[in-house]
Amino acid sequence: MASDLSFDWLDYDADMKRIFRALKPTFIVAPRELSQARLTQLLKTYLPKGNVLIGIAREHYVLGFENQPQFKVLTESDVEYLAGKVATSGSPHLLYILTYSQREEVDVLRAVKPKHAVVVRGSYQYVFHRRPLYHVLNEKRIPFDLVTPFRDEAEAKTYLAHVAPQLPKIKLIPGGETDMLELAHKAAANSFDYSLQVGCVVAAKKISRYHPLVAADNSVVPYQTYALHAGNSREEHLSEAHDSNYYDTIHAEMKALIQLSDMGETLRGKTLFLTMLPCPNCARTLSQAGPKEIVYGLDHSDGYAVQLLEQCGVKMRKVAA
Repeated sequence: MASDLSFDWLDYDADMKRIFRALKPTFIVAPRELSQARLTQLLKTYLPKGNVLIGIAREHYVLGFENQPQFKVLTESDVEYLAGKVATSGSPHLLYILTYSQREEVDVLRAVKPKHAVVVRGSYQYVFHRRPLYHVLNEKRIPFDLVTPFRDEAEAKTYLAHVAPQLPKIKLIPGGETDMLELAHKAAANSFDYSLQVGCVVAAKKISRYHPLVAADNSVVPYQTYALHAGNSREEHLSEAHDSNYYDTIHAEMKALIQLSDMGETLRGKTLFLTMLPCPNCARTLSQAGPKEIVYGLDHSDGYAVQLLEQCGVKMRKVAA
């Protein structure tokens, strides 16, 4: 591919970076993994309107989701063929590539100052309206589209079928409290909820060891890639991170209860290990499920669950997340 179509942010000083602004591009902010079909679809939408500059993250995964196969990022090799094809097509507009670190995205946006920005859902950690990039786009009055990473729903489901076997299998091995919390964190990493991943382990204590029965993550419903494709409800409503009115998952502790039920088991007398304190809705359900103890990492909803569950005789313990 012609070198004048591909740039590396590290190769340019402040003055030289004016070249990006001169392109007056539609800027596709370094996205998560995309298929060639979806890339082509995006180009058909935006290339007729002008040049397109697509970001390529220097990292291999979305920051905060390292080594999680469902959060791989797009690579330069994924784009090179299409950039070359556009260059030889006779199109009046070109596809350019800019490699940079995800930590530099705000600086890149300010330098490029695109006429339009495109942000692919799931290419970042937490909901988009909590990110500095969102506020800079509004501050600079740069219009933007928040789009699906998939060509259509069929591709979203096909991608899920492809990635699911790559997710780590959780081995339910007896151990101490630290081991159970590590299992809960491993379970959380199976979630496709980029706004917040939560994990849960239910264990029975026998003498000094815990024997895990189930491990669960907060899984997006009706299927894990649904919010990526159809839209994250928190982003659609610009809601706060802990707003229980808008979320796309079955919470990890509720999924664990279902798994226990399928096994003919209950939560009664058992210990629940959670990466985060239950939300108020889950806390009310757990108050009737009879756990002996809940060990958790992060707080939630001003400690509502602690007050409620302790009144119901459940021992509550916070540990380092």
